[in-house]
Amino acid sequence: MGIGRSFRSDATRYPIEMSDSTSACSGWDNGSCVGTPYCPPRCPRFIDAEGTSLLMRTFEEGDLEPLISMYDCLDDESRTRGIPPKGRESIERWLDNLIDRGWHLIALDDTEVVGHVGIVPATADSPEGLVFVADAYQGRGVGGELLRQLFAYAAAREHDAILLDVARHNRRAVHAFTSVGFAVEHRNIDEVLLSLTMDDPVVTEARLPPAERAS
Repeated sequence: MGIGRSFRSDATRYPIEMSDSTSACSGWDNGSCVGTPYCPPRCPRFIDAEGTSLLMRTFEEGDLEPLISMYDCLDDESRTRGIPPKGRESIERWLDNLIDRGWHLIALDDTEVVGHVGIVPATADSPEGLVFVADAYQGRGVGGELLRQLFAYAAAREHDAILLDVARHNRRAVHAFTSVGFAVEHRNIDEVLLSLTMDDPVVTEARLPPAERAS
């Protein structure tokens, strides 16, 4: 089944249509916002370290091509153990499987997808997560914000924990994930298994409206 036919929208769960808010969200300071009952699990507004306004929201059917393009342009250093695969056809097959089985969030700079996090499988109590950021946006806080979005959405969906399987030699990634709250569960020769439970304080903080977060 193709990605377009298998896509399931979150519009009924989070009724605000965020895809129509890209322009409206680019010119206001949300620091004093206390949220509303209709807000998504975490505020979708984010300003990265270079001052670029980004929008974080759930993946939609029309996001497929820009998401493929993001992955197609990743440098080899951003890939680990063959993930994501190379070549548009291989990337589309890989995403087809992920989207069929899980739920996903993206970071947008205008209409360009610059980051992606996801959970697979959607039905698991403790599913596995993934996070990738476009090369030009790495080191700007986008990955950390995407993870906080992931925490907030995972808690709202009543998962128990999130697992991450990271190549052991990728010390930078292991450090980045543990710095935002993940704990090392297991190590072997090739990989490190990390976990974060939904009762962790970092998850509680991720769900706060901007006005209530720690500075």
